[in-house]
Amino acid sequence: MISINLAIKKADVKLLLLLFIYKVMTDGLYVFFITPYYSYMGMDYNSNAIKVIVSFLVFFIASFQIVKVYNSKKPSSLIAYLINLVYFIPGSTFFAFSTVDDKYFVFYSLYWLLFNGYYNLIPAIDFGFIRFKNQKRIFYIILMLTIIGTIYITGRYNGFRLHFGLFDVYELRAAVSEIALPGIFGYFRAIAATLIPIGAIIFLKRKQYFFFSVFVFLQLFLFAFGGHKTTLFVLVVAIVSIVVIKRNHKSKIIYLLMGMNLIGVCESMLTGKLSNIIAIFQRRNMFTTNLISSWYYEYFSVNGADFLKQSFLRHFGFVSKYETPIPQMISLLYTGRLGGANNGMIGDAYANFGWLGLLVYPIILVLAFRFFDYCTKGLDINIIFVTSVIFAINIINSSFFTVMLTHGFIFITLILYLISNRPNQTILKID
Repeated sequence: MISINLAIKKADVKLLLLLFIYKVMTDGLYVFFITPYYSYMGMDYNSNAIKVIVSFLVFFIASFQIVKVYNSKKPSSLIAYLINLVYFIPGSTFFAFSTVDDKYFVFYSLYWLLFNGYYNLIPAIDFGFIRFKNQKRIFYIILMLTIIGTIYITGRYNGFRLHFGLFDVYELRAAVSEIALPGIFGYFRAIAATLIPIGAIIFLKRKQYFFFSVFVFLQLFLFAFGGHKTTLFVLVVAIVSIVVIKRNHKSKIIYLLMGMNLIGVCESMLTGKLSNIIAIFQRRNMFTTNLISSWYYEYFSVNGADFLKQSFLRHFGFVSKYETPIPQMISLLYTGRLGGANNGMIGDAYANFGWLGLLVYPIILVLAFRFFDYCTKGLDINIIFVTSVIFAINIINSSFFTVMLTHGFIFITLILYLISNRPNQTILKID
């Protein structure tokens, strides 16, 4: 027993050291490679010793919580772990070296610590769902309908066009925005972009390469129809996960992120210009999300919270005092473009409830994770890995209820329940 405890402590110390190195790398990445190229966007440099010390102090406290998240056996622990690595730690970097408001970082830090704290304290929840005999058939029927729907939409409205560029995706999005598509197509696209990589994993692991190729092309068609980079990224993650992810699906994540940082730095130094990896991944997912979060805080701290009136409450007759959709309003105000400055986590919480968001959002987010845990118990590790990556990206970039409904978190999680393995659960037979 003593040797086991010592091994566990050594593993925890190792992770703490890796987290510290990752934090230092993130700081260096921002100072030397992000700020010189993106200061005009708000990713500027305005640091002092106190901000850096505070940044590391909050990180130090959170790092012990992250170790507990990492050690959790729950399926959703990967989602929580990714959010810490891709959003919260870079957010502490952003505070340390930018002009962001000190009060914003107080809100940010409390949210960060509460999120991890609730995750580690709230136990598993038994939702009491009944399993049906041969319910996996329902999954494959849904998968087949997804294939048919994808073929129909991408064929009719985009002519089965293929596209592989990452720097002209806004032209693809503009082209789609000009098409009068039924509103349900937006929901379908988000769900299909998740289910198709899952199908690709299933058939690749079965070595049924023809069907695997079909799913690959379907995902490429979806990417060309709207230019959502996550759609292409997830396909790559799905394929790589088969080779890389075997047992401990969390152990390699921090190495992969650190490796991407090193490759980006080396590419930048060799070419004399900013690495494409840094421009596409680190800048967009680690720092732009935190920049937009600070915009949301800055605006709504002055103008007042929306209290979900632009969210699902609008369906119940509530009217927001903000006439323009919030993401478009924030984009126009801070970038001068009527784009979509979508934001999850900090921005979503503060925009809807102000400081009260600390009492609401960390808890409901963890409860959603417990729902995911229940539905995916015993699921294939590669499928959990891919869906976790998708959900982590969505949660960081979009509002909570948009992720749950529009992006299909609830629906997809229920679909995964159909193929999870739960040997101790009662099965209801249907004749």
